[in-house]
Amino acid sequence: MEADTGNLMVTQPLDRERKEKYQLEVRAMSENGTPVEVPKTFVIKVIDVNDNQPFFTQIVSDGFVTEGSPKGTSVMAVAAKDLDDTLEGNNGVIRYSIVQQTPKEPSNAFVIAADNGIISANVEGLSQKHNPKFTLVVRAADKEGHGHAITRTVVITVGKADTPEMSGGSPKSADHTCPEYCAGDPG
Repeated sequence: MEADTGNLMVTQPLDRERKEKYQLEVRAMSENGTPVEVPKTFVIKVIDVNDNQPFFTQIVSDGFVTEGSPKGTSVMAVAAKDLDDTLEGNNGVIRYSIVQQTPKEPSNAFVIAADNGIISANVEGLSQKHNPKFTLVVRAADKEGHGHAITRTVVITVGKADTPEMSGGSPKSADHTCPEYCAGDPG
């Protein structure tokens, strides 16, 4: 702090992810060191900048869908996080999108929920015979989809309900597999 002006300056870069706020007690003193006012406490809040890249939080990149599943069937979920602020800004708010699908037909065979990363079938009656696997490139971007972005390749297998990928579930109860945190936050 400058003694003559009272201007406060930082001596090193501040990082909101390390420390969100600083509490300072300021005392006004005369030239001889005698207090001239009651000490005052100031809280300095560090404003977030978009200085962190999102990252995927899971290892699993494979999904399964039963052939013939109806449109809207959940297949799997991807999850990403960003250390930037999500409460007072959008720097850490992640949005998901599919940027590529192989094979290309049927086009837009899968959709992803932009806000939670759940991937669902977008066409009726996917066929194991015609397309046994789909490879999707999924994008996760902060600033509500307009900031730093990362991609991950996921593979979705189309199969019969009684295939080993279904982990022993019955055909009527096992439409798809989903990571344990498919419906919620992975932590």
